[in-house]
Amino acid sequence: MPAANLGKLPSVQVAVAMVPLAARMLYCLIRAVIALVAGTAVAWLFGFRMAGGLGYDALFVLIVLAFAMAVCLGADALGSRIGSVESSSQLLLLPQLVLVLLSTGIAPAESFPGWLDPFVRYQPVSQVTETLRGLAGGHVTGLGLAVTMTWCLTLLAVFGFLALRMQRRTR
Repeated sequence: MPAANLGKLPSVQVAVAMVPLAARMLYCLIRAVIALVAGTAVAWLFGFRMAGGLGYDALFVLIVLAFAMAVCLGADALGSRIGSVESSSQLLLLPQLVLVLLSTGIAPAESFPGWLDPFVRYQPVSQVTETLRGLAGGHVTGLGLAVTMTWCLTLLAVFGFLALRMQRRTR
């Protein structure tokens, strides 16, 4: 097949579109690993210890990195769609603020008004936070782990699809 026709194959187009996206995601993964190691090291200095054992430790790391990659893919998809760093960073600020500030990562669910309770308890940041707390303490529930893994895998699939689609569109 002539080289000129090679770019017309769908699988080749997908592979070509994936290279820059994969490079950006590798960068995000490296940053997430560095942040996890630094955060754990500082927490260890303050007395934090993982109580669940090696399996819980591995799940902890897996969930942190999966959630970080999902967030990075979502940000990449939006950034590819918007095209402007300033606009996309401002657009990303609001969901991050809402999801982090209205989560159990900062305050217990009981401290929020009753009408916010369902959102605070069941949004992805709260679910991931509670599972990570359980893994660190050595007492995670199967349901909590399943819900967190479902959130992580769903966000990875949806944002991965969107990021790849936006990457192909910008070429």
